[in-house]
Amino acid sequence: MATELFGVANLLDELDKRVICTLRDGITFVGVLRTVDEFGNIVLHNAVERITIDRQYGEQDRGIVLVRGDNISMLGELGDETQMRATLQEVDFPDMVLLRDVEREKQRAKQPRIQRHRHDDAYVV
Repeated sequence: MATELFGVANLLDELDKRVICTLRDGITFVGVLRTVDEFGNIVLHNAVERITIDRQYGEQDRGIVLVRGDNISMLGELGDETQMRATLQEVDFPDMVLLRDVEREKQRAKQPRIQRHRHDDAYVV
């Protein structure tokens, strides 16, 4: 009878594999998953921060990265990257940071502004 693992225990199968990890704020790391604890905190080895926008990407070496589990929005095994590198244009990382900031400002401008008014001890939206 096979034992099924639940929660972060499922990540034990991914140890020593190359993974991609996206955080809640949109930052993406790619690296080798070295350890995971009961809270979902992970350590990535030989990690790079990757920014991908449209058909361009940029990477910056980050070395060993400790990621707190409650900041992870997506984590998965990364397959062969040769096709990705063949179809996307590599751009210097600082240029990609500027491009990411411009994209984030465009997204913020599209979002409706909610004005909050203080009403006694509660906020009225």
